[in-house]
Amino acid sequence: MLKNYIKIALRNILRDKYHAGINIFGLGIGMACAMLVILYVHRELSYDKHFSEHDKIYRISTKFFGIGDFAGGSRVLASSLREQSWVKHATKVTPMGPSVIKCEDIKVRVNRVSMVDSSFFQIFDYPFVEGASSVMMTKPNTIVINRDLADKLFGDQPAVGKLITFDGQQIQYEITGVFDDSEMLTHLKSDIYMANNDVDYSNPWWNIGPMTYIKVNGAVSKREIEQQMKDFVKSTIFPEVVFNADVQFEDWYPSESGYRFYVFPLADIYFDAKLKFEPFTGGDFTNIIIFSVTGFLIVAIAGFNFINLSTAQAIRRATEVGIRKTLGSGKWQLISQFMMESMVIILLAIIFAMGLTELLIILSNSFVGTSLDIGIFTNLNGLMLLLTFALIVGVLSAAYPSFYLSRFSPSRVMQVTHASGRPGFLRNILVVLQFATSIALIIGSLVIYQQLDFVKNKDLGFDQENSIIIKNLHAIPAQEELRKEVLNISGVVAASITDRTPGDQGSNVFSLVEDGKHLNFEHMSGDADLVPILELMVVKGRNFDRERKADTAAVILNQQAVELLGLTDPVGQIFDDRFEIIGVVSDFHFKSIRDKISPLLLFNRNNMHPDENTLLVKTEKNVEVQSLLKNIESLWHKRNSEAGFEYAFLDQNYEKMLEKDKRLAKAMGLLTCVAIILSLLGLTGLCSYTVERKTKEIGIRKVLGASWQNIVTLLSRQFVRLVLIAFILSVPVAWYFADMWLADFAYHIELQVWVFIAGAVLAIIPTWLLISLQSVNAAKANPVDSLRNE
Repeated sequence: MLKNYIKIALRNILRDKYHAGINIFGLGIGMACAMLVILYVHRELSYDKHFSEHDKIYRISTKFFGIGDFAGGSRVLASSLREQSWVKHATKVTPMGPSVIKCEDIKVRVNRVSMVDSSFFQIFDYPFVEGASSVMMTKPNTIVINRDLADKLFGDQPAVGKLITFDGQQIQYEITGVFDDSEMLTHLKSDIYMANNDVDYSNPWWNIGPMTYIKVNGAVSKREIEQQMKDFVKSTIFPEVVFNADVQFEDWYPSESGYRFYVFPLADIYFDAKLKFEPFTGGDFTNIIIFSVTGFLIVAIAGFNFINLSTAQAIRRATEVGIRKTLGSGKWQLISQFMMESMVIILLAIIFAMGLTELLIILSNSFVGTSLDIGIFTNLNGLMLLLTFALIVGVLSAAYPSFYLSRFSPSRVMQVTHASGRPGFLRNILVVLQFATSIALIIGSLVIYQQLDFVKNKDLGFDQENSIIIKNLHAIPAQEELRKEVLNISGVVAASITDRTPGDQGSNVFSLVEDGKHLNFEHMSGDADLVPILELMVVKGRNFDRERKADTAAVILNQQAVELLGLTDPVGQIFDDRFEIIGVVSDFHFKSIRDKISPLLLFNRNNMHPDENTLLVKTEKNVEVQSLLKNIESLWHKRNSEAGFEYAFLDQNYEKMLEKDKRLAKAMGLLTCVAIILSLLGLTGLCSYTVERKTKEIGIRKVLGASWQNIVTLLSRQFVRLVLIAFILSVPVAWYFADMWLADFAYHIELQVWVFIAGAVLAIIPTWLLISLQSVNAAKANPVDSLRNE
């Protein structure tokens, strides 16, 4: 029986290649896009879950005396927590940033170096290809490196026992192990882990430093850990930081000036940790939701297409069903036959989708910037997912026409070919849902592109053009002398030594207590050239002046800082009993464009940090940048030949901030195009079915004098009406989700009516053209051919 069903299914597919091809192609595209989305979501949700007992590992972050929420905490927190009975292991991790290492005559720049203690590898089980993790980080001046770095430095030779230096320093570090993190998805990525030499600190709870991770004993919930940390603050920290006997712990702990800890399960850090001094760029769960919903909707459109066309084809075969019923076929035999045909088409679509997914992965990795592979669909779970989808769509597509036709007597079934009835109503509903989804995706894509254009062209409040950032200035002695030498290079307009530049991801926080409230400010330090280089507008007072010695204790505020302090005439007033306010600059975006501009203090570098880390160089327009950089690098290496010369461009800082949103826009644009193509593909099949069903009506109308324009209007009116209904349904949904996405931006566009109208137009025009093309062909046919047998 099964063999016979398969034979009949293949015969029917070959008999109607056009509609079968549409079904296979449409389902294949839909499933391929869904598989791509699943791969992306699976990858993002897999971060840090490969570590053994990851559900027992937590990061302890700090709310620090009303100053802010920090990823790190006290340098003694890990060692203090090791004494707690519920803690199995505790470790501290200090990200060090990029460095240039040297081994013998080979120099390599590494982007990520982290300092860890001996407990690190007891919590995080990295796979080692050389050395044993149990003895790592137990001796000072030892390091472990990843396999990629070992291959660059030593090739096939063993790395353990070799010595390296950092940034031209004299201290040598011994390599004691090599780990392989090439397949690991973790927020703790590092090229080198360096042994952390513990140092005793005075006032240990008054500093913010490394990140602290713990592994708990047994099954301890997050809520229980939070309570344990509260008890720890009460017993250990509160007596050391609060000296007023009248202050009660239960009042102080939840207050703005309190000291608290945040507990992050390891698997949640990648998405949830958005604190100050985060050493990594985490994922965006909003994007996960957007892609998941979009992937589901695309599969739904493909499924709707298949169900629509299958229903239409089944009703075309009503005569066949009637004959089968006359010859004794029962309801379940008919259902089985339709089901088998659906399954054969779906299995062919899955084969097509697997091949197409491989191609889409290549395009996605190069065009969108993802790092995907098809691995999960080659294991049992992935294959079961695909087969489950096939079964669901197959049952849905076969069940309705089978049950509908099998209800009637054989004579009545043979009349269904010319009836509209409920199958027509179902098809209309599915067409509306398809186009409502497509229009909503079009509107969403337009909003994303419009917002990105708004952000890209937004006035940042400073000039980011023609500015070069020279990093790692701490490796160079006599920094001021280097700055003066750089000024003498042809094409250099100005140069400033600063601790940070606009667009940097970190936070420098200055906290001031006034009238019992904590006032928090971001701060930068620089010299007299910083304001001119950035072309900041001085709205009150003046800039720093190198000739005025008093300016070593001066500060410049932005307008937000003035507003926070409630000052009407700030110039000349004393800030924090130490600094004279000499000027006010207009607000500018010194951090993420997503964030609202914060209160900012500009300090003279001499009174905050005499040794800064960045040289900001302003160049002339149209200067030969590479030649200029070679001249700066030459001066750099004269002062320290071993230190790596690293540079970036100021405008690239802001481009990097938009990378995620650009990837989202590209992906949404591609998925929206797929959704439109799938909707039009399904419409093509339905339109051809409608034209075929109305062939005799068209012939009669032409005999009675109808023009081809009348025929086109007759056939297209129904479908255009359905698209308009879909537009009405899509508007509130698209408005809701677009408004929710825009809420993540402190500065964003206002949703405008034309965007929604554009979404409808972009759906209606191709729909009308497609229907018109098929209608014209039908209208130009000779009516004699369709009425010959009447």
